[in-house]
Amino acid sequence: MYVISAMFRFSVKWEILRQDTRQDLSTDIKGMSFIDVPANGKKDYKLNVFAYKETTLPLKVGIGYSPASYLYLYML
Repeated sequence: MYVISAMFRFSVKWEILRQDTRQDLSTDIKGMSFIDVPANGKKDYKLNVFAYKETTLPLKVGIGYSPASYLYLYML
């Protein structure tokens, strides 16, 4: 866990892993592209996935200082 002594803004990027899996109109993914973390604090990130039919959609979510370098990388 990283300890931050000042407020910091992290970049968040999510993408679909398999290119052959197209995001159809029955699936909607929403989330902020950044997260502000207070000094010496914690902050939760919420990614909303709405699916109106059963589907498999592999996602990769990266949180870091910039979109090129991630501190945390999650496979969903």
